[in-house]
Amino acid sequence: MVLNFRNLIATLFVATLLSSCGGGKSEICNCADIALKMITEAKEANGDQEKMKAIQEKYKGDIEKCDKLGEGKSEEEKKKMQEEMKACPSAQEAEKLMKEMQAEAEKRMQEEMQKMQEAMDSSSTTEETKEGK
Repeated sequence: MVLNFRNLIATLFVATLLSSCGGGKSEICNCADIALKMITEAKEANGDQEKMKAIQEKYKGDIEKCDKLGEGKSEEEKKKMQEEMKACPSAQEAEKLMKEMQAEAEKRMQEEMQKMQEAMDSSSTTEETKEGK
């Protein structure tokens, strides 16, 4: 679950970071809008693998289009595009949502690890009780 979500997020940010800005509503801001939509939908999917796949498929063409905006650009040009992207309101909101989702995922992982540890401890205690009798 976490790995597929991380792949989705990585794809989103590659798409948005490798875009370019211009006048008015820029291409990079359009890509950031798409990223925000994807992240919002991913958050609502709450780790459901089928929904995550559907989100990736739904925006596949948009991601490819955004990826192409960075093709042939120098590292300096890409860095400039990243800076320009940071000014897009949807990119800022997407980053905020991603941080929230990452914190939630880490919390769920810790809870699952705690449950596993408790199960192992309980199993170990049961084994010791059986051996002691």
